[in-house]
Amino acid sequence: LYQPYINLATLYQKQNKMANAIETIKKGILVFPSDGTLYTNASWYYSLADRPADAVQAGLAATKLLPDQYMGFTNLCRAYNETLQYKEALAACNNALRLKPNDGETYFYRGRANDKLKKTADATSDYKRAVAGLVATTKSNPEDSDSFYLLGNAYFADNQPDRAVEAYTRCLQLNSTFVKARFNLGYILVTKKDKAGAMTQYS
Repeated sequence: LYQPYINLATLYQKQNKMANAIETIKKGILVFPSDGTLYTNASWYYSLADRPADAVQAGLAATKLLPDQYMGFTNLCRAYNETLQYKEALAACNNALRLKPNDGETYFYRGRANDKLKKTADATSDYKRAVAGLVATTKSNPEDSDSFYLLGNAYFADNQPDRAVEAYTRCLQLNSTFVKARFNLGYILVTKKDKAGAMTQYS
């Protein structure tokens, strides 16, 4: 059966059990080796588990199997950013935006690539479009912790730390085990001189 692999891996991801999520998806790929969605999800999980090289390979497989689906390219863009391949990240993000214009997550990753390539004006524009897109996403999916995490990232990149705090806080209300959200929230609280709040997140 196909769907249980997707569902079980998603449950593990929501509990921040990334090793379990990855192993579940890998088992699914053994049974369904030509399924692009499994590779798309694998790329995402590898990134969350800080395994960017594996995320790139899974993303490449996803885009080969599903060349008309944007999410594989979005995940590949993120993975390229994480492996410091910023020109490749731009190309992947542009392919994603060609398939799904105005996607906030993709604009955030493209903004990061432009930022690292010293294209400041382009990065600033991308971050603003990322905020707009992700605000729309959270309104459509108000119970999705991942969207609020991404919105927090976009707000912080767009120099709106107070809004970022709100987004990360909402993310953690929905999923208290989202470690990266806690880290980012703690970091912002440090910059706001709120040491007690930051230490709460650290703990």
